[in-house]
Amino acid sequence: MRVIEENLRSRIRKLEVELKVLRENELPHLNERISELEELIKRKRSPKEFYEGLIGVLSLLSFICVFSTVTGFFSLTLGSFLSAACLIALLLFVIAR
Repeated sequence: MRVIEENLRSRIRKLEVELKVLRENELPHLNERISELEELIKRKRSPKEFYEGLIGVLSLLSFICVFSTVTGFFSLTLGSFLSAACLIALLLFVIAR
């Protein structure tokens, strides 16, 4: 296990040195572009984006459950349970947002 860790550390050091050399030898606009890409990699999604995506998925799932129950694809008991669960989860996430 220690050998693997040392191997990974040496690879990381080599990559850091290579990145430093590339930064020193590259044109300024490429250096700026590298910085922009690094910032994009580090950027984390906000909870608002997460909630909006989750609300969209739950809305679609709720519609599918209700539609499937009405058309008879699900039994009335199963469809009602799934529809209620999806609608309650949707309501909770809308309130949490």
